[in-house]
Parts: sequence; C-alpha cells; structure tokens
Amino acid sequence: MDEIPAKQEKEEYRIIDQAEPSVMAPVTPEQRKFEQEMKEAPELDFEVTGEHWIRIEASDGADIRFKTVVVGLKRLPDDPKTGEPRYVIKSQNALRVVKKGDREGKADTRGIFTRRR
Repeated sequence: MDEIPAKQEKEEYRIIDQAEPSVMAPVTPEQRKFEQEMKEAPELDFEVTGEHWIRIEASDGADIRFKTVVVGLKRLPDDPKTGEPRYVIKSQNALRVVKKGDREGKADTRGIFTRRR
C-alpha cells in the first residue's frame, strides 16, 4: 500500500535587501516569532531628554546637519538566551542643508527625509 505524503507547508520567502529586491530568503521560525512579538509588544510613552545634530561640511561648501529622531518605542519580552531587556525604536532621519556661503545666517531647510523599516 502506498503511503500518503504528509502535507508540506508552503515555504514563505521575504526580501532581505531593500536595495536589491531580487534577493530573497526563507522566513525562519525565529523570524515568525519575532514578528509576533512585535505585533503584541506595547507602545511605550517616552520623553527625549537630549538631541544632537551631526554637522557635515561637504567638499562643495554646503553645511549639512543630520539627526535621527525617535518617533516610537516598544518593549519586547526579555531575550530568552541572556535575560536582557529588548526594545525596538522607530525612527526617522532629519536632514538640514545650509546654503553655501550662508554659514552664519539662517538655515535653509530643504526637507526631512524619512525611511521606515
């Protein structure tokens, strides 16, 4: 008598490199568990107690200011291997460009660029 093969679960794949969307990998059980923890994790209230702009002087004379802005905070269960607390931070990047030659003047804000993961 022939055995009936067990029903196999269809393997799920995800893009692993946003810059190269053709690169995909199978989703592991650990990733599924992490995604479930992310869904269930509570959003925490928080207060930003300090901000710091990174200042970049480009070779074309532009004065560029950059900072990461925290927009959300979640608390995950403690790491099962180490017992250490785990947090997830949602952030956006802020970029300001001061026109060439206008170093002591007012900043010309050209926009805030965001990238969420």
